[in-house]
Formats: sequence, structure tokens, C-alpha cells
Amino acid sequence: MNEHQTEVTCKLVFIDYVVDRIEFENNSQFNADSAEIELAISHEVEMKSLDAYVALHLKIFPDAIVNNYPFSFSVSVTGHFQIDADDNDETKPFLNINAVAILFPYVRALVTTYTANANVPPLILPPMNIAKMLEKNAKELSANSE
Repeated sequence: MNEHQTEVTCKLVFIDYVVDRIEFENNSQFNADSAEIELAISHEVEMKSLDAYVALHLKIFPDAIVNNYPFSFSVSVTGHFQIDADDNDETKPFLNINAVAILFPYVRALVTTYTANANVPPLILPPMNIAKMLEKNAKELSANSE
């Protein structure tokens, strides 16, 4: 390494993920050609020493019959990460964004595969700016709690 290069260390290592829950409910009364995607995303972080468990929850088309959506879908996955850091206070904001961003492509793939196999038009979620989405959710939560 020369004098102009800096060493970059990875503070977050993705170990594995588990699908905790998937729920799909078809709406046979859906009567439109298409629907604008409505989704809600939330997450929780649990620290156990240098291991972190991040649960990611995604709901798509809530209350399908009431809102005339083609289906309701929810999925929860938990990712296992290891952290190379001693300061958990410094690590938690890092986890909130990066761990969720790592898990999101797996959730996207689950949504597409499941909807395709459910014999409805496959739903392919677009890539999303996770940091911006989490920031927006946090602002909405604080506004609703006031």
C-alpha cells in the first residue's frame, strides 16, 4: 500500500438471512387493469455482542379488497450480520441503513418469485433508495406521534 492509499475495513459482514413469514391474499374482486404500488417498510435491529439481527418487514397493497388492489402481500426476513466494532451506539445508525439495503434485494426477489408462482402478474419492485425511504418513515412516525 502506498502513502496515498488508505486501508478500508468492512465493519459489517452479512452472514445469512431467514424468511420468517410470507402472507399472500388474492383479491378475486379486483377490477382494474393495474394498480400503483403501495408499500410500507419497517425494520428492527437486535444486537447480541458483535452479532446483529435485522428484521425487515414489507407490506404491499394493504387491505386489497377495501382498496381495490390485486392482492395483499407481506413478508418478514431476518438477516444475521457480524460487526467489527466496539461502539454499538456508533454502529446502530450504520446498521439501520446498510443492513436493510443489503436485505432488500432478497425481499424483492421473494416478492417477484412468490407473485409469479401465485399465478398473478409478477410484481417486480423497483430498486429503491433505502436511506431516503427510512428517513421518510422516521419523519412520518415522529409526525404521527406528536
